[in-house]
Amino acid sequence: VHALACKAYGRKVREMGFFLLQGILPTFYADVTDIFMSSRRARVIVDLAGPMVEVFCGSLAFIGAYVSEPGIGQSLLFGVGLLLWESAVLNIYPFNFLEMDGYNILADLLAMPALRQQALAFLPTLPQRLRNGTRLEKAEWIQLGYLALCLISVFAYVIAHLDAIGVKIPGHRLGS
Repeated sequence: VHALACKAYGRKVREMGFFLLQGILPTFYADVTDIFMSSRRARVIVDLAGPMVEVFCGSLAFIGAYVSEPGIGQSLLFGVGLLLWESAVLNIYPFNFLEMDGYNILADLLAMPALRQQALAFLPTLPQRLRNGTRLEKAEWIQLGYLALCLISVFAYVIAHLDAIGVKIPGHRLGS
């Protein structure tokens, strides 16, 4: 769908295919880098195309589950809907250190196409700059905010999932 959105803006799609994201998750991809020659609005719409299709297909699965008779078919439809919606949420969320659609949208809205790389490159220089009393620029504050939100998100994700599988965290208990 990213490819269709890119073509709708008159841009080229260089390649399409299939790979394993992080070596695990089966994922389709489309090389829509030609959209960078277009407007910010066009880039955001192309980035939104994938998660919105997941929401649409997930919604169809939920509707199918709702109108189905109770049983394995209904359960499968509900499970597919849940997986598609969860995938859309993970895809659109920008603060997970992965350059997924949400990250691309954030980078476009901030007009910082290499936000992640710049933030990670800036981090090692931060202690020296703070010792020297060097004032941070607006872009550097944005990079620090991005990194902080990524770290908080990853820690919250890990803690929530450890708690969900029953791993005891000393001095911590969710839901109590």
